Amino acid sequence: MRIEPLFDPPPDAERVVIRGERVVLRPYRAEDLDVWFDARMAQADDRTISPVGKPDRERLQARVERSGLLHQGWLDLAIELDGRLVGEIGTYGGEPGREVRPGTYFFGIGLFDVADRGHGLGTDATRALCGWLFREAGADRVESSTAVSNAPMRGVFERLGFHFDGVERRWEVDWAQYSVDRDDWPAPREPRG
Repeated sequence: MRIEPLFDPPPDAERVVIRGERVVLRPYRAEDLDVWFDARMAQADDRTISPVGKPDRERLQARVERSGLLHQGWLDLAIELDGRLVGEIGTYGGEPGREVRPGTYFFGIGLFDVADRGHGLGTDATRALCGWLFREAGADRVESSTAVSNAPMRGVFERLGFHFDGVERRWEVDWAQYSVDRDDWPAPREPRG
C-alpha cells in the first residue's frame, strides 16, 4: 500500500493546473470529495482497479486539501472535462519494497464512469501529465502499470511511446509495467482552443 506523505501546504503555494487538448488536470475542490469517494467505493472490490480495497474518506479529504502540490513525488489532480469531474490522475512517491530513482515518477489514472472511457480522455490526461512532468518537474523517467487484462490502457501507453517492461504480480493481480524516458517522449501536441 502506498502511504502519501503528510504535510501542511503553504497557504500561498501555487497549485498545478495542466491543460490537455480536451481535459484539464486541476487540484480537487472540496465539493469533489463525494464524487471521488463514491467512485473509489464503486470500484473497491475490483483488485485490477483498486488493489488495496476500500478508500479511507479522511485520507481522501487530506489528499483533496493537498492536491495540486507536488511534494516528495506525490501529486493528486482531478481530471475535468467541460466543467465535470470525470477522473483522477496523480504521481506517487513510491511503493514499499520498491526503490525509485531520483527523477523517476510513477503515476496512476482512473476514469470514474465507464461511459467516459474509450473517448481519448485517458490518452489526453496521460499525455498532459507526462509532458508536464518532463517539462516542469524535472522527470527523467515516467513509469506506470495497469492490469494485464486492461487492453485499453495498455493501448494508451503504446500510443504515447511507453515501453512495455514486463509483468509483475502484486495484490493477486498481474500488472503490465510501462515506462518512458525523457529522450523517448514524443513532441507535445498543442492544446486546442
